This record gives sequence, C-alpha cells and structure tokens, in this order.
Amino acid sequence: MRIITRLHILLIAFICTIAALVSCNTTGCMENRSSIPIAEFYSSGDESLIIIDSVAIGGIGAPNDSLIVKVGEKASEVYLPFRSTTNTAKFFIAYQWTGCPENFADTLEFQYKSLPYFASEECGAMYRYQITGFSYTKHLIDSVSILDSLVTNADVAMLRIFYPVATEEEEDLQ
Repeated sequence: MRIITRLHILLIAFICTIAALVSCNTTGCMENRSSIPIAEFYSSGDESLIIIDSVAIGGIGAPNDSLIVKVGEKASEVYLPFRSTTNTAKFFIAYQWTGCPENFADTLEFQYKSLPYFASEECGAMYRYQITGFSYTKHLIDSVSILDSLVTNADVAMLRIFYPVATEEEEDLQ
C-alpha cells in the first residue's frame, strides 16, 4: 500500500487549482450578440449628420407593433431590427409636426437572407443578414444608401437616410 504524504496532497491540490484557473474564462462574451442594422440620418445637401425629433419610427407587421422612436425623442441614428423568421422587414417614418398632414409617412422595405453564424464558444450562435434589395418612398426622404449589405453585430452604421435640409441662409430668405 502506497502512503500519500502531506506534500503529495498539497502538490495535487496546487495542480488542480492551477488547472481550474487556466481553464476558466471569467470574461465571457462581451460582444453585442444581435445583428441589427443601424441607420443614420443625413442632410442630402452637405451630407452632414442631422438630428430628427418630430417623427415616429416603427416596424410594419412587427411583433407588438412597438415604436422604435417616439415623437419628441431626438435621434441621429436608429436601430432597424430584422427577423430571422422572415426575409423582409418594413418600417415607417411618420412625420408629426404642426401643420403636417395626418398619416404622412415614408416607408422603408428591406429584402434579406438570414445567415446563421457561429461567433464563438462564449458568444454562441447568432444570425447575420445579407441585404439583397431595398425600396423606399420619397415623401420627404431624398435617398437611402447601404454602406454594407452584410449586417453583422458590429456597432457601426450600415444605412444612411438622406433628407433635404434647408441651410440657415435659405431659412433667412423665407
């Protein structure tokens, strides 16, 4: 029968502790786990970033029909979530200021493919989206551009929505 000494027990405990510390990752997944396109608002004249505040933005046919941006909230960008269970997403931008006709809105529609993506062991799997087409109305929107058709979990703008904006000089002439 072999006798285990205290030194052996301490040595085994030390090795187990080191192995446990090396194998554990306490940082976990710190990345954004959702692939959601970000749209920014720009002036079509000088292509500067603008802030909107008299609009409501929401999904058309989205679950719970919740608003993404409520009237009075100021925003220079907006998240436009896609769903992996469909291949289209449609959004409205309703303009709501004094003197504006009721139900005056633009719509954006995106066609896309849902692409399953394995990020890492800590982060798991998620969907990425490949935009295959888009359309929009031009009630107030001047144009829309897609900077990158692959929607990932990167926190960068992928869409730009351009509006005609009067300059200070033009406003002074009115």
